[in-house]
Parts: sequence; C-alpha cells; structure tokens
Amino acid sequence: MTIFTESITDTVVLTPSVVNTSTIDKRTVASVAEGDSYMLNRLDASAWTSATAAKKLTALIDATLRIEQLNYRGTKAVATQQFQKPRDDDTVIPVEYKYACIELAYSLLDGVDAQIEYENMSMASHTYGNVKTVYDTTFPPEHIAAGIPSVLAWRFLKPFLRDWTTIDLRRVN
Repeated sequence: MTIFTESITDTVVLTPSVVNTSTIDKRTVASVAEGDSYMLNRLDASAWTSATAAKKLTALIDATLRIEQLNYRGTKAVATQQFQKPRDDDTVIPVEYKYACIELAYSLLDGVDAQIEYENMSMASHTYGNVKTVYDTTFPPEHIAAGIPSVLAWRFLKPFLRDWTTIDLRRVN
C-alpha cells in the first residue's frame, strides 16, 4: 500500500514501513521528527514510541484537523495561509501550538477518544461498595466539549483561544 502526500518542498512517497520524517507534511503543524524530539522529554511516551512513523503522521494530521477547528484570537497573519497560526503580527507557528498538536496526537495514539469522553459525561453517579460519587453533568469540561481529549494539549492551546463566553461585535460601514 502506498500513500501519497506533499511536503513543503517536494512530493514524498510514504509507505507503511518507510516515512520521510525530515520534511514537514503540509497537512500537519508538527512533523514526526518534532514529535520524536518532544517525546524524548516526556516521562511516559510509550504510545508514541511504539507507533510506526506512518501512524504518528496520521495521528498528527488528525490532531491538526481537530485543533484547526477551534476559535482563535486575532486574525491570520496572511489571509491565504493554511493553518490558524500564525496570527496577527506573528511570523511563525508558536511552539506551544506544535506541542498541543503532538500531545493531542499522543492521546489519539493512546486510544483516548473525545466522543467517548463526552458520552461518559452523561454518567451521573458511580457506586463502589459504600462509596458513592455523584458527577455534575450539566457542563462537560471545556476541552472535552471542544473535542480535545488531552488536558495537556488544551493547556497549550487555551492562551490562543477566544473566550467562548463572549462575542465580538464589529461595525462595518
């Protein structure tokens, strides 16, 4: 099976066993090589290190699609740019944005699913022996409601996001 994808500089042919991790795929904000480097500093990176390069790339693409759906502060630095970042006067994608992508990809590789997490929020109570725990299911955690199952990824993204409890009004003549 051969998968075709474009990199920033040229076309790269990917196969399940051989992936060029030195180029950044245009479909993701972080490369597999950046993910590998980031995971060297993580205490538990087993879901990442045990995955093939092709699986890592797929997880990074999926993570990018999810974080690109969020509502960010400011406007794109260049109206035609592919990703939500950089914004305003920035010229590069912030490293925290890349970290969020990698952390979310790690969670996806580890089997965490935002949909299942959201559905589990409907559980109102849980009893084990004489201990009963009651959950407030009125408001799911904002990262789960936003479709980001990784709290760490959410913490990296949160400073870039608009406050969802407010709206911006602009007068246009």
